[in-house]
Amino acid sequence: MNLFQQSCKPFCAKVSCLVILTFVLTACSSRDTDSEENANNSGPLGSQNDPSATPILIDSNYSSVIGHALSYFTNEQFPGPALNRLGPPAFTDPQSTTSDPQTDVETDFFTCDNGGTATRINNLTGPAVFQLTNCQYEDTLFNGQYGLSFGKYNAVRDYNNFSADINGGIAVHEVTGSFVSISGPPPCGILQRTRSVEQYTVTLADRTFEIKDWDTSFEQATPVANFCDTDTLEITGQFMLRSDVTNNNWLEVVATETITGTSGSPTAGVITITADDASTIVLDFANGDNASVNVVITNNTGQSVFDEPLTTWINSLLP
Repeated sequence: MNLFQQSCKPFCAKVSCLVILTFVLTACSSRDTDSEENANNSGPLGSQNDPSATPILIDSNYSSVIGHALSYFTNEQFPGPALNRLGPPAFTDPQSTTSDPQTDVETDFFTCDNGGTATRINNLTGPAVFQLTNCQYEDTLFNGQYGLSFGKYNAVRDYNNFSADINGGIAVHEVTGSFVSISGPPPCGILQRTRSVEQYTVTLADRTFEIKDWDTSFEQATPVANFCDTDTLEITGQFMLRSDVTNNNWLEVVATETITGTSGSPTAGVITITADDASTIVLDFANGDNASVNVVITNNTGQSVFDEPLTTWINSLLP
């Protein structure tokens, strides 16, 4: 070792340590900055909001997304087979011919075609609750708990870890939750639908629909000449929705202000649709024009504000 190497050794060691320390600090700072940026870019539903990415909610898909989302407030356009298909045919239209609620259902209210079981698991004096195990009825295989209670004008269906496999997988329904429907009494046109559903998934051959945290209330009273003057509409609630229409992105749909109006037309209230990247669609029915609704689309490219004819989506929102 020469004189220069000997004299440099302590100094070089210090410089090396300094360089290493600087590199470590820089790397840590970079990671901290990345973490902060990721946190700032996190969408309201939990994913990352990339400023350079194409927004989920945009001018070219807003119309189909809105129509799809609004239909879940009334359940009129539910994907796949009708909801009341979820139960043997004997359960389809539980309308009584008397004014007394029908709470007694025989244990053999239906039987399985394939040797599976449909066992009533509560007493005979209350609403019927069945445990279905590999129960084939016509073209559908049932599993899980299915409960039913009904009166002359109302029906309540409860599902717990329930599934209905139709035609060997053509459509598979999986649901946990409660559906309440009230219609009547005649001649007044009163319709109420309440949903309290933890999760509902419909799997078809080429696509899947999924809705969760579904908590909505729909009430509509239609006037009938010489009988009823009531003409009202009230819609509340929220849910999470994912389907091929949303490009399999989760959307949060919320009636941020109660929708009110007449039986045939909402005139006030706000519905907000929010995607995972923080892009939003806001529908304001109180825009001063009962024939249209104000639409605001906001995403990382800017904002679009315009009025859309109410006829565009009225058939999705109302029965």
